[in-house]
Amino acid sequence: TGRLPCPYNTAALLASFAVQS
Repeated sequence: TGRLPCPYNTAALLASFAVQS
């Protein structure tokens, strides 16, 4: 876990943020 590329990691983080908002 946590061994994903930067772009993907950022996209996932942004998606999580959007869902939480």
